[in-house]
Amino acid sequence: TAGSIAVTGEGNSTTTNLQQGLNKAFINHNAGSSIRDSFNVGSLTDSGTGDYKTNFTNSFSNNDYIADGICGNVGGTVTHYWVGAEADYTTTDCELKTLIVSDTSGGGTNTDSTLVNTSFSGDLA
Repeated sequence: TAGSIAVTGEGNSTTTNLQQGLNKAFINHNAGSSIRDSFNVGSLTDSGTGDYKTNFTNSFSNNDYIADGICGNVGGTVTHYWVGAEADYTTTDCELKTLIVSDTSGGGTNTDSTLVNTSFSGDLA
């Protein structure tokens, strides 16, 4: 029932606000076609090859939250997939792209991935 819980860290010298450290949403999906598991996600929009929008059930308080994820092909050998976020985070959704990177220049090509895992951290509204 507490609005804020402080947890004492290792060495008893610092405290951490428990609510700040929790993931506020996550999603595990297959190339936008099916959600395997999720938390605080109302739906997923497949906007094209390697382009997915996660729609939150409960909004974030601002668009300064963090999206962190991994992706790849289940059983495949390709290891150069990554999740790249669009610059237009909103409080109600986040559009992410899965890319295959062919070199170290940072360029890539949108591609569907059979395993996309993304978590979101920040303050809920």
